[in-house]
Amino acid sequence: MSRQQQLITLAIAIFAGTPSAIATHAGDVKLAVLHPYTHSANIPADADLSTIHWRGVKRVKVPVSEVTDWRSCQQYSTAEPGGSIYCPQTTHESYAEAYQVTYSYTGRPMASDEYGNPYFTFSVYFRPNELGPVARSGKAGAESFHISASRETIRATVLDQAQSTVCGNTNLHGHSARAHRDCHEHLVYTPAVLPSPYVKITVTPVTSR
Repeated sequence: MSRQQQLITLAIAIFAGTPSAIATHAGDVKLAVLHPYTHSANIPADADLSTIHWRGVKRVKVPVSEVTDWRSCQQYSTAEPGGSIYCPQTTHESYAEAYQVTYSYTGRPMASDEYGNPYFTFSVYFRPNELGPVARSGKAGAESFHISASRETIRATVLDQAQSTVCGNTNLHGHSARAHRDCHEHLVYTPAVLPSPYVKITVTPVTSR
């Protein structure tokens, strides 16, 4: 199959919505089908949900697919004896129209933020046919969308306090040492179901007018 035929095959997979085309290889070409039309966003569980505030809607372009061509990389690496660690691969992105709906909220400042900024934003994206004329005109307000919050659970491995023996440490001249020399530490872990550290905010158009 020629390179042109490979690209045609991959393009057909994109528009056909083939599930297996999420990450497809065809020789020296790799296709990644992206899913930018997200109607929900995750924010930290300790955020103040009462401060979620409508910011606006606007028309944008979002990437829907990405084609990476390693042909030039392969040619370059074989041009020199022993090949080369440099790989000038070529990546092409395809874009489509979307509507970005943005909200703001307050939460705990990030540890890396020296200014302690408590203000954050999140955005979700809709296809044009998922919104009515008012929203597409940019005149929509907060009443045009409904938001809901849900918190899922995650599976994790945690320390079984009842079955474990934990020896406390002390700091002596800059070195960590056991507080009790005769203590024999024994740690037992057990599976557990815990609340997710994130809250899922889902945005739904109120009407399709």
